[in-house]
Amino acid sequence: MKARPGSTEAILEAVACVRDVARDAARGGAPAESLLSALAGVVPYDHASLARWDDTRRRHVVLAGDYAEPVAEHLAARLHEDPLFAMIRHPGGTLWLRDVPAELRPISTTIQEVLEPCGFEDGMTKCLFSRDGRYVGVLNLSLRHRRGPSRAPALALGLLDDCLAEAVAGAAQGVSDDGGAAVDSTVLVVPDRPAGAMAVPAGALPPDLRGAEAELADLVRRVAVTRQLPTTVLVPHAATLHELRLSRRGSSTVVVCSRAATRDGLSGRELQVLAQLTLGRTNPEIALRLHVSVRTVATHVEHLLAKLGLPNRAAAASRAAAWGLEPID
Repeated sequence: MKARPGSTEAILEAVACVRDVARDAARGGAPAESLLSALAGVVPYDHASLARWDDTRRRHVVLAGDYAEPVAEHLAARLHEDPLFAMIRHPGGTLWLRDVPAELRPISTTIQEVLEPCGFEDGMTKCLFSRDGRYVGVLNLSLRHRRGPSRAPALALGLLDDCLAEAVAGAAQGVSDDGGAAVDSTVLVVPDRPAGAMAVPAGALPPDLRGAEAELADLVRRVAVTRQLPTTVLVPHAATLHELRLSRRGSSTVVVCSRAATRDGLSGRELQVLAQLTLGRTNPEIALRLHVSVRTVATHVEHLLAKLGLPNRAAAASRAAAWGLEPID
């Protein structure tokens, strides 16, 4: 007996079909178009695209899709710059349009410039990662109308991460380890007004920055005034170095925050001291802010100068400024 279209049984049958097609595609035996056709049995989309990530060109390359040319070009060339995309760029990362909070919609270039003008009411973006953790591509599905309250299609898509990634990885040759690495990011919205509340998805602020929301907002406002945006700064806090990518959206600054690799073997505390040097602070001033002794600060300065091979603190401050290092007070 054939399963009723849209029923759980039919969706699971479609999932099995997608997995079979994906295995063929991974071996080069099935075109990407057939994979999208099979996916329509899981989510009855109106438009879709499957793309691999080309790290050399820093853009997605569409393997199959039926979006209009302007939409397709945005998804290929600009999707990865969308602050909301940064939030899901990790294994299993999926975002449905229906689930985007109202306060975050204005910061998304894809929602503002593509999805809403085209009349899409729902849809999803799914990031695809290989088994060794490399980002290999993305699946985009768009719907002109919501298909009702059922969450079965969304749950079913979660069963397809591995096979979709394998299919895309077969076409994603030359993706570098650094460019394709998973990045857990947080999107923050900092209004220009000091009294404005910083919009942070519930529980999403990195653990090392929780409790420092006000200081982080002050840092973002300071950088927004002193630097030309968009820009990227490095912020040491606790034992972690954070990368903050700042851009403007109306009267607010949008911040994509992710963890960064340490620099030149410096410890977390040495990076904090180095960041303080960019503001010309003395050892007693730094000690007061970091809640350590003046002797400890002097030792950290001595060590970081040796590690960086620099003659004095002025040269160290210049190096830190070139890195984009900023202190959080």
